[in-house]
Amino acid sequence: MAHAFRNQHDIVAAGRTEMDSDTCWHIIENETYDLDVYWEKDEKLKVLPEDQRLALLSVGSILAIISFVGNIAVIITVFLRKLRILYKCCLLSLALSDLILGLTYVFTYIPKFIIIYSNAWMLGKEACAVVPVFLSMSLLSNSMALSCIALDRYQAVKSGAGNRWEPGLGGSIAIIVAIWIVAAGIAAPMYSVYDHIGPYYIVTVECEILEEPYYFCTVPTKVFKSHYFTIVFSLIFIPLFVTFVGFYSVVAKYIWKQRIPMTIRSHAQTSSNEISSSSNKKGTKLFKKANSKTAPKHACKSNTNSNLGSRSTLLTDSSSGTPVNKRKENQIAVPEASASKMSRSDQQVRTVHTKRKVRTFKVILSLVFCCFITRIPTWVMNVAQADPNVNYHEVVWWLVQFWCSMLSLSSTALNPFLYCFLNETLDFTQIVRGWFGNIFGTCSCTDGNAKTKGDGKENNIEPPPPNRPVAIVPRGPYVHNPDNRLCAHSTSVDVNHI
Repeated sequence: MAHAFRNQHDIVAAGRTEMDSDTCWHIIENETYDLDVYWEKDEKLKVLPEDQRLALLSVGSILAIISFVGNIAVIITVFLRKLRILYKCCLLSLALSDLILGLTYVFTYIPKFIIIYSNAWMLGKEACAVVPVFLSMSLLSNSMALSCIALDRYQAVKSGAGNRWEPGLGGSIAIIVAIWIVAAGIAAPMYSVYDHIGPYYIVTVECEILEEPYYFCTVPTKVFKSHYFTIVFSLIFIPLFVTFVGFYSVVAKYIWKQRIPMTIRSHAQTSSNEISSSSNKKGTKLFKKANSKTAPKHACKSNTNSNLGSRSTLLTDSSSGTPVNKRKENQIAVPEASASKMSRSDQQVRTVHTKRKVRTFKVILSLVFCCFITRIPTWVMNVAQADPNVNYHEVVWWLVQFWCSMLSLSSTALNPFLYCFLNETLDFTQIVRGWFGNIFGTCSCTDGNAKTKGDGKENNIEPPPPNRPVAIVPRGPYVHNPDNRLCAHSTSVDVNHI
């Protein structure tokens, strides 16, 4: 029997005259007896608002391009750069998982933002079963690779370069292969969760049958899906995320302690010992020379002012340079004479060193924040949506799911810049900040120059100290000499660790 199909564009052009659903079914009953149809206003059909659909399509397309180009560049760059074997394998695994995850999101969600009914499936029957497996596998392998990188940086801080566990090429490849095998095994049950149903034809409010059939990738029952996502989220993803945060917390704590150069902290330790010794003399002005045994083990003489970080846990106050623990024990103020011992060259070294450490500390916090904001919402939404006792028929919940997926897609676009091209990202950020500073700081700079006009003595203006070459210390706490001592000269290495 011939069916009276019409194109949706023709219906819109002819004008929309709505008809009651019961009346319409009575009219087309003979035409639809052998068809599976949906009423256009059925709650099973999800029609997104036009502005949200365009916004999702724009954001998804931009993130997809950045993710694809960035991860391809990572794969090429890793083979060209001289990196440690384990770190290189982890970067390759991270880029491969990001590439698979990004492409899966693109092929799954971009068509949903183009068509009118966003819950329709456009990729065919086999893709309905395979795509969920690739999504779960890439998410899990991605999380494992990030945790492996965090572990590598953690042991770099705790053990140093000489004592670090560094597997060879075969061991590193075995670790990455094991990660992907475990991730694939965990994701395999998702192959039989979804069913591909259709074709379905849409009956419009004008009582016309659209000629284009629609297919859907649905879950027959949510019981297994709910148990699966709950177990994976609570027993695998949460422990991996806690491990990731824990390792970087130790690294961040170490970096924060090392923000003051060792030479200044050694000077502060000596001054504190002199003050403590003099206070025990009950009024005498003799100062006992500090015992060399109390000096930090890692402080040694060097012909340079370079500092690669130390393992001393001594915390000093940034304003006075005096050890905080000694000041709390003795409650003795540091005289101005001891504070004046810090030369201008030491102040320059302290400024450069502190800025680098604080910047590295901020980078670590950014890594943790990006992992949290781009992964946790997606997993929470997957667990909540799989609950069989909750029905998310409203369009707003589909919008929340789509935007959470865009957050997960954004992680695939950010990871290349946070883990492989970090130095280039920091340099570009400084250029952008300087550019904005020049634009928006013109007025404040002009006002400041006006206030400093006049006699130099009246304004206590001193000429700037002469420039002195300062050793460039590589970013991050991951460059150590074999003895892990501070007297080693600063070196330039071709790595991209933070």
